Amino acid sequence: MKIRNSLIIVITLTSVLSSELVSQTLSNLEVINSLVDLSAKGVSSTLQNNSETFRFENNTPTEYSALNERVISALTKNSVKINNDSSHSNKISYIISHAGVEYSDIFRDGMFGEYLLERKFFLSGNYVVAEAKTVVSSDSFDLSKTDTVSYSNISFIENSSLPFTQANVPSEPFLPSIVEPVIVITAVAVTIILFFTVRTK
Repeated sequence: MKIRNSLIIVITLTSVLSSELVSQTLSNLEVINSLVDLSAKGVSSTLQNNSETFRFENNTPTEYSALNERVISALTKNSVKINNDSSHSNKISYIISHAGVEYSDIFRDGMFGEYLLERKFFLSGNYVVAEAKTVVSSDSFDLSKTDTVSYSNISFIENSSLPFTQANVPSEPFLPSIVEPVIVITAVAVTIILFFTVRTK
């Protein structure tokens, strides 16, 4: 009975800890959204007068249209006033030309630790700010961020309906997957042999 209760506690703790690890890892979309926020902050920093209202023109390709609302939200959070009146003379033209993620450098966290992947995010594009039909600033942005994620979390961090949140995943190294069970079995066998050897003496 005690063994059964202990087993239930271990399983419960393992599931709770694993779910916490998954929840602590930002999804690919969340990280790309953070880069969008940075680009919007760059746009707002070039405005000469934050009291002005601007018409927002988004020329981002359809494949990145899921980021459109995020751009407007980020500009608003950075004190940029948006007005969709087409006759408005002040205008911000914004475009995301490329956004996505890449995986590389699969490695182990210690000898018998889990596999980890390096992931690199990138967001590039440009913007033009016009006041009273006169261009007051224009620039391009090329943002990136690199971090590490658990190999087993790939299915949780990608969004199947958004291709730009997905990338080719390096395959798990073949040799370690064979060597590790051999090492474990050998270690167990040696332990058993030593155990019986010591007992017979």
